[in-house]
Amino acid sequence: MTFQQQARDAIRDSGGRITPQREILFDLLSHVEEDIDADGLYRLAAQQDPNISLPTVYRTLNTLEDAEVIASQYVSTDHERKVYRVNDKKDVFHFTCSRCGKVTQVTSHLVDKLRQELGSQIGADVLTVCMCAGGLCEDCRKEAQIMTLDQLQNGQPAKVVKITGKGAVRRRLMDMGLVRGVQVEMVKAAPMGDPVDYLVRGYHLSLRKSEAQMIEIDLG
Repeated sequence: MTFQQQARDAIRDSGGRITPQREILFDLLSHVEEDIDADGLYRLAAQQDPNISLPTVYRTLNTLEDAEVIASQYVSTDHERKVYRVNDKKDVFHFTCSRCGKVTQVTSHLVDKLRQELGSQIGADVLTVCMCAGGLCEDCRKEAQIMTLDQLQNGQPAKVVKITGKGAVRRRLMDMGLVRGVQVEMVKAAPMGDPVDYLVRGYHLSLRKSEAQMIEIDLG
């Protein structure tokens, strides 16, 4: 049975209709060479039918995933982006550059080896393995000037690369607007050097040195 036939059966079994827009999605999923996220699939489908909606794409993907016709996998260690693939395609893992956001898809015999080892250890039939890695890609590694925020000099601008803090501390820093890609500038330090005033998205933010040390920045 072809993927398109499996996809149609999954939609019908869920009570859905086989529409021309869904046929476009089935065809795209069966032919894309690399894993694709919902937004990417939507953009490709919109080239064939401008009236297709993003909710239609998400509903179709969710139905196909529930029916195990396609599989999903996160492509970054923070699990902020998910991609999809037809279930009969080979497992891959993804490397996401924390500086430019580029995602590189990689195949390796280690994925198959890990699946076999997991299955042997827990006595299960492991069908998929989700692996993702993060860091700096080759180009960014050559260009980047990485340091922590506490090392930033007065009046010097930089971009946030990563929050290394954990749990509630990490969440609080992100809630303050300190997320990857945002520009930050040191304004002034307190008389004793701690805390330090930073300019983030047009407002002033006061951080302790211990907090600033949890924020990696790029001067490049």
